[in-house]
Formats: sequence, C-alpha cells, structure tokens
Amino acid sequence: MTIDTEFPVHKLKALLSNKAGVLGRVMTVLTRMQVNVLSVHADVTENPDISEIIFTFTENNKGETELVSKQLRRQVDVLDVENLTEY
Repeated sequence: MTIDTEFPVHKLKALLSNKAGVLGRVMTVLTRMQVNVLSVHADVTENPDISEIIFTFTENNKGETELVSKQLRRQVDVLDVENLTEY
C-alpha cells in the first residue's frame, strides 16, 4: 500500500484473544497514544480463539513504533505483536 504522507508509515500485526472488547481496548491504547491509524484489517486465525489485526499508522516521532508495540504487549489479551514494516 502506498500512502502519501510526510511521516513514515509503519505496519504492525497483533495476535489477540478472540473475545468481545479486545479490539476496542487495543484501539483505545492507540487513541491515548495519539497514533494516527491509517488502516485496520482484522481476521480470525486458524485457531478460532485467536484474532489477528494488521494496522498501518504514521510514526510522528522516532521510536514511536517500538513504544506502540511495547504498550500493546502490556495488554492482557494481546498475545504477540510483530513489526511488518518494510524498510
């Protein structure tokens, strides 16, 4: 995906427990961090108890991607976070 922005675009994948409200809590974390989310794709994995979300966002400050990953990993129902950004 090509997005014209003055800030670098990053992509993260998160594996979540497939429970009501988990995606909302993840998005609340991003909102509180003032992350500018450009796109979100959510799907159930082969294991019906686990959902996968892939989201792209602009990195306004250097190191923000690592901070976002760290904050997401601290959430109870977030099982894994992986940086998919292509450098």
